[in-house]
This record gives sequence, structure tokens and C-alpha cells, in this order.
Amino acid sequence: MKLAEKFNHNFKNGAFKLFDSDGNEIYYERSNGFWSKSEYDSNGKRTYYKDSTGYWFKSEYDSNGNHIYYENSNGMIED
Repeated sequence: MKLAEKFNHNFKNGAFKLFDSDGNEIYYERSNGFWSKSEYDSNGKRTYYKDSTGYWFKSEYDSNGNHIYYENSNGMIED
């Protein structure tokens, strides 16, 4: 069961979205079944993303907010 079904969302007003307490979008779902979910660090930088196609990525940042690591499901790694 997708989250939109749990919340009885009918998509007439657009996609179903959930946000964390900082206003970051943590879940997104369209009527065609596509969904994505994200995680963020304490500075609001996205550290993880995954979607219904199987694509995902991970990112890491240093204490100054500089991007220091990236990896995705296609085998790409940057560090």
C-alpha cells in the first residue's frame, strides 16, 4: 500500500507530499504510482534519495556544508 492510499489522498489537488518539521520534502507520490523519499541532515542538505524506479543516491557533507561524498545506484562514486 502506498502512503497516499493510507491518507486517502485522491490526487485531484496534485501529488501527495510529506514534509519534515524543517519543511524538507521527505515523501512524494504521483497518481501514476511514482514515489520518492528523501532524508536530510541537520543543515537541510539532502543525504539520501530513493524512488520507485530503483534509483537512489547518498551524499555526505562536512561541517561547513561542503559536499564531500556522492554515490548512486548507477555505480557513480565521487569523493
